[in-house]
Amino acid sequence: MRFHLVEQAHEKAFAAYATDPSTFHPLDVVAWTANDLLKSGNLSEVERLKIIETVTYAFALTESEDWDFEAKVSIERRQVELDQVFGEQIAKDSFQRLLNLGSAAGVVLRAYQISGGIEATKLPARGEEATCD
Repeated sequence: MRFHLVEQAHEKAFAAYATDPSTFHPLDVVAWTANDLLKSGNLSEVERLKIIETVTYAFALTESEDWDFEAKVSIERRQVELDQVFGEQIAKDSFQRLLNLGSAAGVVLRAYQISGGIEATKLPARGEEATCD
């Protein structure tokens, strides 16, 4: 039951984001509800994989946005919070199950983990320009 309510919330959040992509709040809702649900451990394997796929998609959307500093920090904080959950959740068997379901979420998560992601300490301070080292 809880999974279905979160799924509905995610649908509404993506619809809100499509209406106004200038705000990160709908994607933040996807991230924190996914985090909460994944930590609860009360999911079937298929439900768990669907939630992981949904939040991975939401994070992929955030990469293309040019939000202000606070929004970037908030999204990065959510990603850091979920990093530990994903580390526990995406094992070799889960990765294979995602592939079997036709989902690229596992590949995206693996690439994100291998690349080290974006570290919050590397985000530019307010008013500073971002540089690539």
